[in-house]
Amino acid sequence: MSDSPLGTFVASPTDATVARLRTQRIGLMSFELEAPVTSGRLELSATRSELMLTLNIAEVRVGNPLMQAAARALVGSGESATLTFDAYGQDDDAMHFAGTARAGDVEVPMEVTAAVDEQGDAVTITLTGWARFTDVKIPLPGMSRVNTIEVDVSAAIPFVRT
Repeated sequence: MSDSPLGTFVASPTDATVARLRTQRIGLMSFELEAPVTSGRLELSATRSELMLTLNIAEVRVGNPLMQAAARALVGSGESATLTFDAYGQDDDAMHFAGTARAGDVEVPMEVTAAVDEQGDAVTITLTGWARFTDVKIPLPGMSRVNTIEVDVSAAIPFVRT
């Protein structure tokens, strides 16, 4: 943690700030999704770290428009418009965050590792990690329910010191 800037940072997302999710193969296909990052908070201290992110899943983008309904089914349910991720740094590595991603009635464990690029009072946090969804209903013919879907997560998010 000594190489990381200490303090509290809030996300300063632009229109281009998105989190990318890519599934492993589900049947004959895989999904690549992008969801805008709308807010976030990062706390780094000598003894602990905490990360909170919010994604706008109402604006999930998929390369294939026919897959839009399946993409929304993967990352949320019901009328939820956001996905939140709350996590804490691990004791052995404060830049490795483990927590829960929540959207509507969907809750999944998620882990990400953060790399920090410091530029004065601003930092860009590059996140890479994974999430595991279980028992997902996908509204596509022949794919009504999937037992487990593993998703790779990545994002580069600008933060500013508060």
